Amino acid sequence: MEKLAGMVITNGTKHQWPRRMGSSIVWEPGNGTGIWIHVNNDNVIECVTPILVGNSPLNLFVKSRYIDPTCPHCSGLILEKRETEAEESIELQIAIQLADYEITKDLIQINKFQPVSFAGIAEEIGIYKDEEDFNKNSEKLPEGQMYATESFIPAGLFAQDPKDVSSQAFLSGTVRFIERREGIFTDPCWYYGKIATLGMTIECAFDEEQGAQIKEGYIVQGTYWLVGGASKTWERKRFFDRIFT
Repeated sequence: MEKLAGMVITNGTKHQWPRRMGSSIVWEPGNGTGIWIHVNNDNVIECVTPILVGNSPLNLFVKSRYIDPTCPHCSGLILEKRETEAEESIELQIAIQLADYEITKDLIQINKFQPVSFAGIAEEIGIYKDEEDFNKNSEKLPEGQMYATESFIPAGLFAQDPKDVSSQAFLSGTVRFIERREGIFTDPCWYYGKIATLGMTIECAFDEEQGAQIKEGYIVQGTYWLVGGASKTWERKRFFDRIFT
């Protein structure tokens, strides 16, 4: 980790945070990945966050911000997929983590529709060749735990306590695209994919072991860490344009 942090500090772009809160350094060497770190005023690294830049923005309703109780640098947005501004049109709620939350929070328009890009970093997933294979596995699950081939279940958004909100989701979807990529941060490679789920397509990252088993048309199901940011809606520095596409 120290070697990686040194590479980011040496090659990345540094930006000072407001209110003397330290600085952020980001490095994107290519292939859609990057590393963001936060360094306090004593030059101590407080947070390291991988970045997967999503390039397929969705027009989502920004419901509110949330603060991660374990790390303020890992805070983000609660979003809603809805047809109109009326609450009865809500189809889905999503929480995503924003790198550099403190810098960008004043740019976010609450209770407004905005184009937002986010991507999923796969954690634990199951891989199925087709719907028949998926259904056979579902039959083994306890009653009440069976899911559709396209489902999206956010973590913690229905909890009573706001601190339980998490930028994670359990989703099932069909693989529309999968590609092996190499990068400085991955040893030796990672896989980029597009997953169709519940009326939208999400860009995702899989590790080498997961990605090597996935083919287009397969169904994947599991937990994902959702990261992203607001799209190019405002006049901002090139730094923001690169991180929040």
